[in-house]
Amino acid sequence: MLYAYEKHKGDNRKDTKIPYIVHPIDVTSILMKEEKEDIVSDELIAAGLLHDVLEDTVKKPKDKNDIERDIEKRFGKKVLNYVLAASEPKKYWGQSKKEKEESWEPRKKDTIEKMKTTKDADIKLLCCADKLSNLQDMIKDYYLHGEELWERFNKPYSKQKWYYQSLEKAYRTGKSIEDTITFKLFSDKVIELFGGMKNMSINPTDEKVKDYLKEINRCFEGISKDIEEHKYWNEKWFMAILDAIKKMIDYGVENELIGTGDWDFIMKHVDREKYGKID
Repeated sequence: MLYAYEKHKGDNRKDTKIPYIVHPIDVTSILMKEEKEDIVSDELIAAGLLHDVLEDTVKKPKDKNDIERDIEKRFGKKVLNYVLAASEPKKYWGQSKKEKEESWEPRKKDTIEKMKTTKDADIKLLCCADKLSNLQDMIKDYYLHGEELWERFNKPYSKQKWYYQSLEKAYRTGKSIEDTITFKLFSDKVIELFGGMKNMSINPTDEKVKDYLKEINRCFEGISKDIEEHKYWNEKWFMAILDAIKKMIDYGVENELIGTGDWDFIMKHVDREKYGKID
């Protein structure tokens, strides 16, 4: 940990005052909490701490080989290989902010392709833990700052959505890690950040959306009353809820967002204290 701390010393997370070392520590914590502990080796844990050392701390091209040799000498060849696998291609190391913005898409395509084709599940798990940590931070910041969040990245929301959804598919391909808790959490977070109605081009303060939400609340009131009086509820309420959701979709939500994310959005805006029994 001290080695990673020294390498990242003075660096902060993107557009924050949070020391960068918090991120590799979080990635390592995710790996250590993996449900199937026997699949997470000590070498993989070490790589979690070191995964950004090569990609983000090498400032001069001539330093690349020196740091690689240092990691191998201190932590072993296997840890170095994991760190290299988790890093973007060497040609992108040490890029300026402008260069990173220009190379964003090819860099991300390289990562997606690597995750599709690697035969090493450990590499997928390490990269998935890294991206899960990023997503958790993004979700927290989205709730704090709303749409302003996307301004801090090299590419807009639509590109970020493409990247994380493509990774989610890649982690399922070939040597899949679908049975790990890390992947399951990652998949859930992708849906939460990119698959819910809260991220559509409209928002719950929009007047039309307010009307649709009022209609849905009315339906939940009807369901609640039916259950209290008759111990069952009429399907007309369910059909009315679906109709309100369809109107919101017609109003501005992308078709692929129909599903769990929509329901999560609805449940966040109905009167849960009044209709909490309806889940």
